[in-house]
Amino acid sequence: EKARGGQIQLLKTMSPEKILTELAVLEPPEIVRPEPEPAAQPMLPNLVMPVHHDVRESDIVMRRLHGNISAAIESGPKDFPELLLVPGVGPRTVRALAMVSEVVHGAPYRFSDPARFSLAHGGKDRHPFPVPLKVYDETIS
Repeated sequence: EKARGGQIQLLKTMSPEKILTELAVLEPPEIVRPEPEPAAQPMLPNLVMPVHHDVRESDIVMRRLHGNISAAIESGPKDFPELLLVPGVGPRTVRALAMVSEVVHGAPYRFSDPARFSLAHGGKDRHPFPVPLKVYDETIS
């Protein structure tokens, strides 16, 4: 709840330019990953999965994010649910606001996210890392 309030406070106290400047400082540099290899048998149906699961800097169009943050500031949401109703405000805008809010207001935004803890031991698709079976078994017992 503190993180959500921090995001609303950001919209009241900071300009879109300042929010995007803070976000640029927080974003880690983009890691260039090789494209997946083409299928060994191209005529057979295959499933191509994304190389990453999270929202990355390359996924964000900064001009559009600026417009979404400006729209959120102009609408003046009073609380977090009202912020989510602003047209154009989606996961990328909320993530940007949450990251800046964490630094400016000290409100961690990830602790109440159940998905964050569901991968505490890794994922079966080896993302974010492979599951260490010994540690997994010890945790269960």
